[in-house]
Amino acid sequence: MQTDYQIEEVLAVQNTLGEGPLWHPEEEALYWVDIDEGRFHRLNPATGHHEVFEVGVPLGALAFRQQGGLLLATKNGFAFWDEATQTPNFFTDPEAHKTDARFNDGAVDRQGRFWAGTMGDESNNALENIGRALSAFSPCIIWSNAKPRSRFCRWQKQRIWALSVTARWEVVY
Repeated sequence: MQTDYQIEEVLAVQNTLGEGPLWHPEEEALYWVDIDEGRFHRLNPATGHHEVFEVGVPLGALAFRQQGGLLLATKNGFAFWDEATQTPNFFTDPEAHKTDARFNDGAVDRQGRFWAGTMGDESNNALENIGRALSAFSPCIIWSNAKPRSRFCRWQKQRIWALSVTARWEVVY
């Protein structure tokens, strides 16, 4: 099989558990998390400039905020990243009662809502949204741009489920 592309290493970061790459079009930068190390990275491929930001707790996902800045889903709940102080500002922890749980993956849906799935509490993982929770789903999220439907993975059951979430927070299985 012949290919029309060539793969090359751009940066040898040696993440422990690197996931969730996100492209920021205005910054022309690639962001990703190193979950177990509690940090996120930003790379400008044009210049090769690479930055590492220490969050201090396991970090499952991040999202870009419409007004600028980052939203984080961490072991200690949701936080806004304070660029000036280089620290997370935690504002809610919907899974605080589950000592083994942490956020593992997250994504923004077509309505601009950030959803993040938890893992670690095998019998009671959850899909959380700031202020909303749908229990029993975790930890990967795949939003479809073509249809108002998303896919959720449950690793323990080796299944992928689909459900629809309307603009009014109604869940349709």
